[in-house]
Amino acid sequence: MDKFLAEIADKIVLMLVVVVGGVALIVQQWMQQRRREMIHRERLAALEKGLELPPDSPPSRGLGSDAYLLRGLLWTFAGLAILICSLGIGLLAPPGRTFAFVWAFCGLIPIAIGLAYLLYCRLRRGD
Repeated sequence: MDKFLAEIADKIVLMLVVVVGGVALIVQQWMQQRRREMIHRERLAALEKGLELPPDSPPSRGLGSDAYLLRGLLWTFAGLAILICSLGIGLLAPPGRTFAFVWAFCGLIPIAIGLAYLLYCRLRRGD
């Protein structure tokens, strides 16, 4: 029995993650459906009483410049961290390990996203 458990130990963890994830997804969908039903009942009750219908969703105020600044800084520094760490690994790794340099170039993607957020923040403020 112990030999059997040792052989499938890693598979049990994976199956547990899949089952828990599936249950969490089902519960989330069920809760969302219940919320929609409650909104529907509220709207029907308002129509029966001749009241104004409540708005579908609260009006959004949008994001301020500080939110774009924060996003820009996070994306930029995350990309720089990927770039610097991957270059360091590539330079210290034995020859023939070019995958680290590929990851270094992948670090340019979040850097570009971060710089776009920073540029948008700057243009939005009008500085």
